[in-house]
Amino acid sequence: MKNNIELSQIAKWLGGYRVAKLLARDVPRILVYHRFSERGTARALGADVFEKQISWLVERFNIVPLRVINDAVTTGSPIPPNAIVLTVDDGYEDFFTYAFPVLKKYGVPATLYITTEFIDRNIWLWPDVVEYVVRHGSKVFYQPSYLSGTIGYDLATDNGKARAWNDVGDHCVPLDNDARASVLERLADDLRVSVPAIPPQEYGALSWDQLRTLSSSEIEIGAHTCTHANLVAANDHSLQWEVGDCKRRIEEMLGTRVESFCYPNGTRTDLNERVMDVVCAAGYRSATVSFRDIKEGMNPFALGRYVVGADRQRYESVTYGFEYLKQLLKAGLGR
Repeated sequence: MKNNIELSQIAKWLGGYRVAKLLARDVPRILVYHRFSERGTARALGADVFEKQISWLVERFNIVPLRVINDAVTTGSPIPPNAIVLTVDDGYEDFFTYAFPVLKKYGVPATLYITTEFIDRNIWLWPDVVEYVVRHGSKVFYQPSYLSGTIGYDLATDNGKARAWNDVGDHCVPLDNDARASVLERLADDLRVSVPAIPPQEYGALSWDQLRTLSSSEIEIGAHTCTHANLVAANDHSLQWEVGDCKRRIEEMLGTRVESFCYPNGTRTDLNERVMDVVCAAGYRSATVSFRDIKEGMNPFALGRYVVGADRQRYESVTYGFEYLKQLLKAGLGR
């Protein structure tokens, strides 16, 4: 990471970003956000930083709706040069509170992928359960037997809680819903925490009324499954339900056609041909992942995205196309 940062900074000093922008002008950069807050936290981008990013983008790039990319990959229609697409995952209420006012102020489109059972107040998003339990646990030291090779976590410190959240979360990612629920239940029992049926406000979901407001503006509402499940681990019935019922629920509640899908987690191991076939058959026009693979090109059912946050250097490197050119160079060298 340090070498990448140094290379990026050197390129900026030498005017390389302008060259990168020119060379990558025909390749859209799709950005992915998750959470927002008033002042910024470890998991949420501050509203002031987000506004600076959007203002900066508006001056330098063409921010376009995702449907422009969908049209390009399906019909061959042109993409404006230096196109940027904004996407946001999950469906937290903080999007409406902090991000939407900024997007509305600048007249900027975005795609918001929502998890419908979360919106319906039937579930928490599972990483939040892990964080909530770790933060509110009664133990000061925790050594979970289901994590191999761990020496335990000092839950009296913020660093220890963060390590526990990360490690338990990593353990849960590849599990199916039943196995994941068992781990979460065991975690809560071990740390003697009673998890509320409905997430508290800091983990709260958008309402359907808020989504109707968003949908009537320049915000496209896309699907992010029903429960944020690991689709590769899901059986055939669950897979069909997660992909298809999510789409039907949004269309029923908002009265709009849902064309865009986002794979939960979105890493290379979170999709395969079986999952992509179900997404395609469900009637979506596109699906996004949370990585950018040069070899995939512009596959409409594996559209690559760049995860961004508050780091300005990383943000500029991605948006100017420098990160894309580095990947292209590595692919050409066979690395």
